[in-house]
Amino acid sequence: TLSWSASPDEAGGERDVSKYTLYRRLSTEANFNGDPIASIAAGFPTYTHDDLIGSGTYVYAVAATDCGRLLSAPVQSLPVTMP
Repeated sequence: TLSWSASPDEAGGERDVSKYTLYRRLSTEANFNGDPIASIAAGFPTYTHDDLIGSGTYVYAVAATDCGRLLSAPVQSLPVTMP
């Protein structure tokens, strides 16, 4: 289960966060390639996402997406090992 708090721009600042975009990569890969694994609509103080993936070690990233479809700099997790 991934969890994160709302971006400061969601309820303050520019108030233009429309969704959060989630990415996953193997820990042995250098970059997040391909399509996001999920997009979560904004509007809550905290968020969670259950990722149903097989065994391996993964790194996740979440980026806030504004109403113009621009993404913030992604925030990465530490490596997560799935049994």
